[in-house]
Amino acid sequence: MAGQSPHLIDPLVVMNTPLFTEKLPHWVMGLLAQTPLKIIQTINFLRLAYVFAPILREVMAIERRRVLFDPSILSEEDVYWITYPFIEIPGTLVKVAEEL
Repeated sequence: MAGQSPHLIDPLVVMNTPLFTEKLPHWVMGLLAQTPLKIIQTINFLRLAYVFAPILREVMAIERRRVLFDPSILSEEDVYWITYPFIEIPGTLVKVAEEL
């Protein structure tokens, strides 16, 4: 609509809202979606994401660099904040798995 009738749009906010109509775009999402929720809840309860944080961050960095136009722009701080909710906020992994 914004492209066809820009006069109808004053401010425009574009958000990165994923819509997956046929399949999930990433193998990790597929893995989460196929893992029984009880297992994800156990991982959450035992805080295993926290225990394995260095591995989780490294996998995330590798996977992010694969989709960036310029992989060199991904900093360690970026990776830290991308993974922060999954590692530091209990329940995040469960919520994402439920939604997938």
